[in-house]
Amino acid sequence: MKKGNPVWSIKLVREKTPNYKISGTDDVYQVCREAIFPELLSSNVEKFYFIGLNTCNQVLIIDEHTRGGVSEARVYISEIAKKLLLTNCSQVILIHNHPSGNLEASDSDIMLTNKISEALKFFEIKVLDHLITGLDVNDYISFKETGLL
Repeated sequence: MKKGNPVWSIKLVREKTPNYKISGTDDVYQVCREAIFPELLSSNVEKFYFIGLNTCNQVLIIDEHTRGGVSEARVYISEIAKKLLLTNCSQVILIHNHPSGNLEASDSDIMLTNKISEALKFFEIKVLDHLITGLDVNDYISFKETGLL
């Protein structure tokens, strides 16, 4: 057996393709309602998800990025970028919950969204929206609709 530096390889294996296409805010909400909100609404801790899309607005990846505590979830921009690049995404929608039910975007939420958006520009990946969910499927805000993005 040879000693030295390990050799790594990364292989993308498509297990299945989500059957969603986004053509507007209502479609984003519908995808979230079916694929993400059940997990977020039943959670008593903050969770951060993202949906990666191609240039035709087809969903390529839905990922639970991280779980946190009752008031925050640690987000790793490099991990988000890596998964989006590996799945050939050109756009992303960010989603997280507020277990308290408060739908107001905090300063930290706004700063994080801007930081992610700026970092992903280097890879030509556009942040389309950031949703914050509350305690019910009808409780959510959109950064895009409220002018925060």
